[in-house]
Amino acid sequence: MHTIFRSTRLVFFFSKSVAISIVCFLLMACSSDKSSPPASSVSPEIQNASPVARIVNPEDGSAFTQGDRILFSGAGTDSEDGTLSNASLAWSSNLDGALGTGTSLSTTTLSVGTHQITLTATDSKSATGSAVISIVIAPLFQISGTISTAGRNTADGDTNDPYEAFMPNNDLATAQKLLNPATVSGFLTKSPTSGGASGNDRFAIYPDEDDVFQITLAAGQTIYLQTADWLEQDSTANDLDLYLIDSQGALLDSSFGTGRAEQLNISQGGDFYIWVNAYSGTSNYVLTISDAVADSQTETTKENLNIGDEFIVGQALVKLQDGKFAATGNSVNRIALAATSLGLRAETTIPGRANLMTFDLDRKAAGLVSGSGSILQAVQRVGIYIAPEIAAKLTTLQHIKALRKQAGVAFAEPNRIRHAAFTPNDNFYSQQWDFPVINVPNAWDLADDGSGAIVAVIDSGVYLDHPDLMGQLVPGYDFVSDPAGSGDGDGIDNHPDDPGDGASIGTSSFHGTHVAGTIAARTNNSQGVAGIAYNARIMPLRALGALGGTDADIAQCIYYSAGLSNSSGTLPSQPAHIINMSLGGPGQSQTLAEAIKAARDAGVIVIAAAGNESTDGFYSPADEEGVIAVSAVGQDGLKAGYSNFGPYIDVTAPGGNLLNDPGILSTSAQDDGTGLRAPAYKAMQGTSMAAPHMSGVMALMKSVYPALGPDALDALLFNNQITTDIGAAGRDDLYGYGLIDAVQAVHAAQQLSGGGSLPGYLTVNPITYDFGSHSETVVKVQASNALLRIAQIVNEAAWLTVTAQAVNDRGLGDYHLQVDRTGLTPARYSAGVEFVADNNQRSELRIYMTVLPSGGKTGGTVGLVYVLLLNEDATESLHTVEAVSVANGYHFSISDIRSGNYRLAAGTDHDNDQYVCDSGEACGAYPTMDNSLPLLVNSNLENLEFMVNPDTQLVPKDAAIAKIFQKKKWLPLQPR
Repeated sequence: MHTIFRSTRLVFFFSKSVAISIVCFLLMACSSDKSSPPASSVSPEIQNASPVARIVNPEDGSAFTQGDRILFSGAGTDSEDGTLSNASLAWSSNLDGALGTGTSLSTTTLSVGTHQITLTATDSKSATGSAVISIVIAPLFQISGTISTAGRNTADGDTNDPYEAFMPNNDLATAQKLLNPATVSGFLTKSPTSGGASGNDRFAIYPDEDDVFQITLAAGQTIYLQTADWLEQDSTANDLDLYLIDSQGALLDSSFGTGRAEQLNISQGGDFYIWVNAYSGTSNYVLTISDAVADSQTETTKENLNIGDEFIVGQALVKLQDGKFAATGNSVNRIALAATSLGLRAETTIPGRANLMTFDLDRKAAGLVSGSGSILQAVQRVGIYIAPEIAAKLTTLQHIKALRKQAGVAFAEPNRIRHAAFTPNDNFYSQQWDFPVINVPNAWDLADDGSGAIVAVIDSGVYLDHPDLMGQLVPGYDFVSDPAGSGDGDGIDNHPDDPGDGASIGTSSFHGTHVAGTIAARTNNSQGVAGIAYNARIMPLRALGALGGTDADIAQCIYYSAGLSNSSGTLPSQPAHIINMSLGGPGQSQTLAEAIKAARDAGVIVIAAAGNESTDGFYSPADEEGVIAVSAVGQDGLKAGYSNFGPYIDVTAPGGNLLNDPGILSTSAQDDGTGLRAPAYKAMQGTSMAAPHMSGVMALMKSVYPALGPDALDALLFNNQITTDIGAAGRDDLYGYGLIDAVQAVHAAQQLSGGGSLPGYLTVNPITYDFGSHSETVVKVQASNALLRIAQIVNEAAWLTVTAQAVNDRGLGDYHLQVDRTGLTPARYSAGVEFVADNNQRSELRIYMTVLPSGGKTGGTVGLVYVLLLNEDATESLHTVEAVSVANGYHFSISDIRSGNYRLAAGTDHDNDQYVCDSGEACGAYPTMDNSLPLLVNSNLENLEFMVNPDTQLVPKDAAIAKIFQKKKWLPLQPR
């Protein structure tokens, strides 16, 4: 079955009797015969040479395995004209008396052991020649065992592997049912696959664009799709999208980006359909439905486009790449001309920025596919109902997705709507309990009042006539660009007065006024409330109208506050030192990310509310890089129930909890429905109220130490110099680095002002890691300056090993982490690893790991599994068999194996490219995927066990086969 031909020397053997006969014959031919005729009249007789018996392979003493063949040959000059002709061959073995004839010998006829093989060649003249060789016949062995897979695993019913069972799931009527939780490994293709590597693709003629699944989901669960064959250099080449449909067939939500990962969060439980669609290209995929996506799996989803998000239809924020469009006219004209060439209208034309552009929904933007390629056509194909307003949002997103394919477009994204991050309440309370909680009165005793600091409040504007804010404001701007939703009847102007956002009498929030009062309300004026930094100044910037605010308008506020060019064409007389954004919403914005980076680079401290959804989902702008994200506590010092949490939280502050405390009291206004307003005070709750506490304390620090900037603030936070640690020791996902403390903050500022230096700090990336089904990972430890070195690593878990992998002489760099589940009770495990610097500064990594019960390892399926026996260095597949599906997983058996060291692996071939273990396919190795070890086969082996699971991380782990993984291929299948 697997013959090996070895190159050997040709070895000749003559029996002693044959040699003597030849000698005697020659002697007779030389003697005199008087009766013979004269030489001149008699032709010489042709002498018969004895045939030569040859054993072509092997050399003497070679080892064979049953099933190999030995090749023979024999020839002599037995014809009258002296030509060479073959002789008949016969062989025999001394070990078991085996006899035979012919030019080859199959070792299957020989018993195991050492044989003396005698070969005799006989020609037509009965002359003979012989050869003798010793060979060893080694036995063949068999290995067998069971492959299990996690119970949550399942396979797409219609992958491209033609040998798998076929169950179409292309529409709602044929939806494939899933259990919950589930991990699905699947395959989709936008176009026919043209036969593929094997020439027998399932989708060689008709594509497989859609997979539909039916499932019952619970509130808080996450649907996470990974496009296995996504290409970073061309994100639109292989692009899969994710949709959520209700039980009646109506489209609810989508994740419609151009990145590798798509994600949907379930806000309300029920019965749903999940639709995975091939927007372009061909790819394997992994679809995960779980309570939460592990940090180790989550990828940035800033490219996602969700119809469930709030955004303005017919609008996009588009940034153009330099040098990609004709250099005709000035930069402003180039932007306008480029927009026209893309089928858009440029509403703003600021060079080097994301600009607001609009388009008609009933017209085709540049590059938008039509006909069967339209998303609306795909919706009809799958049998989904789509409401007109959802169709408008979906069409807007497809325009944006099409724009992302265009040369010259750096990025395109929806103009998302953000809302104030607070929970309104009409109750009025006369106590400001929140100030003592963070030591504000004691900070005032240090003679600090915020003088000289300017805080930009990007919000709903400020009620400019409020007596407690009179004299506390510097000129600001109104950047609400849509007159229809502005509340004041016009577009952008230099009057950031808050007209109110309520639809009826007394319902306006006056949110920005409340935020401004917490930061810098007039103090010691015998009325109203006090502000934390009462001699600081507020720069009111209006971004939130009656319907909320858009990313386009918020970004312009950020640029203006930092003294950078913006759509108003004006700049403040003095830029702000601190930005407070008590607003936000789901979905990352590259437009906001660039604006925040520009402000931070200009030295501005950016602070944002963490959000009030009580989730750890992405919330912008708080989750953007460079932002200080503030969560909220109530009067009891515990996280408020509404407050968001997660790895992006930096600090916590009082936000109130009106179920248990009076809330946060601050300045507000009262509207009577006629346009008249009156000053008021109101108690509210929310992370909107927590963020200005942080901003106010930063203003106190800025007045003491004017050089305070974002990098210095990061160092102080990392080193716990301005917070009180609450919750779990060290940084945690509820409170970040702790509760802000005004006294500690002012003391730190005084030390810096007096010539003190900032201590260095360590960072570890990532800060949390969930191993999932894997056992190894690598994390990176870095320091803020060139002096720090690692002094100690504190590891809480006996089951976790931390080893320096690639570090410098200060211990900074890559660390290898490995878990050992041996002997552990099935449970969910968590542990911390602290990296401690020589100045005692610490950075903690949080580790999660699950040990499944024995029954939890089986019960799932990953489709048709191929089992491969490899050579020891895993470079060649020697045997390939199909595993048989059984009740507890898969059974396999491989026969005719020679003695030696091997590796054993298994996987699926969903894309039918004749390679198992491609990215996104199921894969496993013996004894584990993370640590495949050589398997010594010198006897029959039974009951071998290992696991095969979908490749949810899309990253290889085992060093012995890493070079194969780097090619994105693992092991070639034998022809099937």
